[in-house]
Amino acid sequence: MDQDFALVISGDLPLPGVGFVIMDRMAYAAPGRIHFELVDFSLPAPDSIPLLVRSTTEVAGETVVLWRNVLTGVYTGYLDTVRGPATNDQRLQMEHQDTIEAVYVDADPAGEHLTTARADLRPPEINQVAATHQFGKIIVNWSSDEPADSAVFWGTNPAALRWAATNAVFTEAHSWFWTAWCQGPPIGSRWPRRTKRAT
Repeated sequence: MDQDFALVISGDLPLPGVGFVIMDRMAYAAPGRIHFELVDFSLPAPDSIPLLVRSTTEVAGETVVLWRNVLTGVYTGYLDTVRGPATNDQRLQMEHQDTIEAVYVDADPAGEHLTTARADLRPPEINQVAATHQFGKIIVNWSSDEPADSAVFWGTNPAALRWAATNAVFTEAHSWFWTAWCQGPPIGSRWPRRTKRAT
C-alpha cells in the first residue's frame, strides 16, 4: 500500500488512558466563573466525578462535581470565584495574582493531574503614551503591562466621543493613527483596556 502523507502532532499530549482537565481560560476575575472539562476515556462511566479546585488564598480548596457529558469519558462543571478570605462556601476565594489549581485524582493509572491558571483582578496599566505627527498623520502609541486589546474613541466633545477604532489583537504594544480620511478631528480620546481574563 502506498502512503504519500502523514499526520504529525506535537505538544503536551496525555498518554493513552490518562485523564486531564481543561479550564476555559488562562486567567480569571472575581466575581467570575471557571468552567471545567475533564476527559478520561478509561473511566467506567460514573454519573459524576469530584474535582478539587484551590487557590493561593483558599489553600484547602473547594470540591466541584463534574457531571457526565453525552460524550463517553467527558465531564463538565463550573465554580464561581469571589474575593475575600478563604471560606468553605462552594465558591473559590482568590486575590490578584493567585495561582488557581484544579486537581484530578485519576484511579487508572493512579496519580494526580494538575491544571493551573491565575487570578487577574486588575486591568492592565497603560503607559508610555505618546503622539507624533508624520506625513500628515497623527500617530498615537502606548503600551500596556500585559497583553490586552485596545480601542480609541474620539470626537469634538470629550463627554460624547462619536468615533471609534478598535484592535482585537492582544498585545503589549499599541498604535493608532489619524488621517484626513478618518471621520472627525482627533480631539479628546480614551483607551478602554481588556485582557484575556474572564470578565
